[in-house]
Amino acid sequence: MSLVVAVGEVLRDGLPGLFGGSPPAVTLTVDRAELAVESVPGGPGDTEPRQVDGTDVLPFDGEGPYTLSQVPAAGPRQLRLLLDDLRPIALRDDEIRWDDDDPRRFTLLLDGRDVTGVTAVGVRYSVVVVRTRLQVSDTIHIGLDGADQEALERAEVLVLAVLALEGRRIAEASRDEFLDGNYGAIALADNLDVRGVTSAPEGGRLLAVRTRREIIANRVLRGGEGRPITRPHGPGRSPRPGHPVDIPIGVDA
Repeated sequence: MSLVVAVGEVLRDGLPGLFGGSPPAVTLTVDRAELAVESVPGGPGDTEPRQVDGTDVLPFDGEGPYTLSQVPAAGPRQLRLLLDDLRPIALRDDEIRWDDDDPRRFTLLLDGRDVTGVTAVGVRYSVVVVRTRLQVSDTIHIGLDGADQEALERAEVLVLAVLALEGRRIAEASRDEFLDGNYGAIALADNLDVRGVTSAPEGGRLLAVRTRREIIANRVLRGGEGRPITRPHGPGRSPRPGHPVDIPIGVDA
């Protein structure tokens, strides 16, 4: 969940006497105020390709065809039929046919296979990604509002107490993961740091809280991108069995 949602949930769960009820004794609002980039990638190895696991759960559609969400890397791929209770049934290699033109597409050969109760096809495979990291700081504002000044003062102190004691829990709950197309990002938060408390309009309170976050950005390599050259041969020469490299070398005497 987002950092804003995580802070709001922890405060409402921890202080039901202040923020529960209808109407609550104190109205709580949590908003993002600022996101600042503190460091950008640039060190050696920041964007070197690496291999990571990819997993898809595709709705069962008979023999298919099916399409993976990412381009698989060379190597083993595990396919299983998943029953409605998520129990897996392993598929043999001869029950899977991969598309020669699109490495993400495959069909199933299920002649004689009982598919009663099958709801999905689970696929585990490797993908090659380039990855880098960003360091950012996130500032959020926690607003406290109400007519009862005593309740506001109590809320101010107790919110500070919750943030001090539950900072790690909030940081872990605010872990966010995003994926669209070939791009993905994981946002990880550190402990919270209360920057100050100011008066808000109409007698309320406004708490400014900052946390440092690390954003791990990655992109899956597209089909053929970064693929090593295999069986190279010189101009006008065709690959020959038993000759992985066939390049003529001319030497001027």
